[in-house]
Amino acid sequence: MIQGTAGFIYARSDSSRLPGKPMYEIGNRRLIDIVFARAGRINVADNILLTTDRPVDDGLVDYCKAQGYTVFRGDAFNLVRRTLQALETFHLEGFVRINADCPLLEPSLINIGLAQMSQSDACVSNLFHRSYPYGIAVECVSAALFQKLASSVAEAEKEHVTSHLYRLREQFNRISMENSAENQSDVRLTIDTPEDYSQMCRLAAQGDIVSDPYWKLCGIGQPQTCLIQETAGYDE
Repeated sequence: MIQGTAGFIYARSDSSRLPGKPMYEIGNRRLIDIVFARAGRINVADNILLTTDRPVDDGLVDYCKAQGYTVFRGDAFNLVRRTLQALETFHLEGFVRINADCPLLEPSLINIGLAQMSQSDACVSNLFHRSYPYGIAVECVSAALFQKLASSVAEAEKEHVTSHLYRLREQFNRISMENSAENQSDVRLTIDTPEDYSQMCRLAAQGDIVSDPYWKLCGIGQPQTCLIQETAGYDE
């Protein structure tokens, strides 16, 4: 694992489908609290809320600060720039991308990815060849790599954090994490719509949404992680 690595939890309050989503309750706990609790088992120096500098997110920021969470406010619409700002502010060598609308993030998988990181340019992801559920992302990225490729971000990619890395992946060595047991990419475990929220509340009733792994809550097979080294210039 790269020393000086943090979990970056991206959240905002003005979702068009579910305004105020981070404060929604699932199993008597707020969504943002569930995400921070699960992220607390990741092998990083800290987990940091990365939200916008707009007034609409003041309530979210005040709540998170009251809970003792580390908060960073940056560029409202350019998430690549917001990420660069946070990396510089906290003097980090790497980060894990965490979406606050994905409450079932799996610490054990992310820790496998972190264990593969080194001090050099590095990227470990299970999205190069998707075989885990949508909402169970593992993206561990070195600051050096992210900073190096930031100048190549296309305009449409600025509203995302890592989209450009996948487009430019032939330019760097990387490790692809894949589920060798079965392809679970047709399973949806994120909260974007009212239907998604209702489904997550049902899953929370099946166990402990803070501590149980996603496969237990969903009643699907436990993944078997396969790590595949891919070198610059290789693209299957």
